[in-house]
Amino acid sequence: MGLIHFKPNEKSILRKIALMLYARFEIPYLKLNYLILEGPYKNPIGRALVYPIILLNAAIMLGLGQHGKVMSYKEVEEYIDQLPDDALIAVGSCRCRVATRACNCPIKTDITIKTGAIIYKSFFPEDYQVIDKVKAKKLVRDLNKKGLVPMVYAFCVAGGAFVSFVICNCCKHSCIPILAQKIVGLHVFDPGEYVAYVNPEKCEGCGTCVEVCQFDARKIINGKAKVDYLACYGCGACMLNCPSGATKMVKRPEKLRKAQISRLLSLWRHEEYEIS
Repeated sequence: MGLIHFKPNEKSILRKIALMLYARFEIPYLKLNYLILEGPYKNPIGRALVYPIILLNAAIMLGLGQHGKVMSYKEVEEYIDQLPDDALIAVGSCRCRVATRACNCPIKTDITIKTGAIIYKSFFPEDYQVIDKVKAKKLVRDLNKKGLVPMVYAFCVAGGAFVSFVICNCCKHSCIPILAQKIVGLHVFDPGEYVAYVNPEKCEGCGTCVEVCQFDARKIINGKAKVDYLACYGCGACMLNCPSGATKMVKRPEKLRKAQISRLLSLWRHEEYEIS
């Protein structure tokens, strides 16, 4: 998906060709990953057989191909605002949900941008609809309110590049990156800049935040919501849905970010995360 000795940008021809190939074969690729994660990998013998394949796949796709980062809807709004005015934005069916058919979450959640939007709109004209920045921001907020996780993904991260092509809105049922990170322990995406904090004096212990958390980072203990900080990736759905206003997003300590990533098998890391 890329070459390690160069750092492709938005106009890279090689990146565009690689992204075109990925877009064309993405759904069968995701379907194969899902079948492995939910099938042989859960069996000790099957795990021993497919683990080398998973590592090879990860070395290619995660080491050179793509990488993501969780964001709150407010961060995504700021990101969308700073996109060039002529940047194309198109929304279509979530490729993971199309591939897995594993949940009833909203399906029109794949917000492609820039070169990604040009390619996906060209390849799947009946599926992808061009939208403006206002509609894109509203869609992200509405989906986050429903508990989905905003993630900005880059494609062709060779040489440490991070050139974004899509804003995904993920769930724990169908999202291959979330499943791969949880089941295999692969470093597929980074935690966001913020982490959830609960004010115990305001918390009513209603459990709403537990229901919407896609990372299972919440529990009700002694009538109050408690956050597992190592599991919280900072999507902000809990804050949007907290009826008592007990949850807020605070800056993620660097020590916590490193602790979360260090627990995972990483084939590509970065200290700075450029999304523009």
